[in-house]
Amino acid sequence: MEYTMNKNDRKKLQTGLYIGLAIALILCLFSMPYGFYQFVRFAAMAIFAYLAFCEYKNGHVDRMIFVHRFRHTLPTLRKDCSW
Repeated sequence: MEYTMNKNDRKKLQTGLYIGLAIALILCLFSMPYGFYQFVRFAAMAIFAYLAFCEYKNGHVDRMIFVHRFRHTLPTLRKDCSW
């Protein structure tokens, strides 16, 4: 028996991922062990990849093209910043 998610269940999952990631990122503002920051970085990468895939499946490719188009300007912007 195969289970497929309907739109309502997928929307609930995405909302839960957004809330969970927001809580984890807020916790990063406090003093936590280094492993927690590594976990948040890896989890954020996986969650953002899943959400990008969902947007691709829904036909919202224009947003992904926008990000892809401007990703080459980021290294030049970082060179101009003096930290």
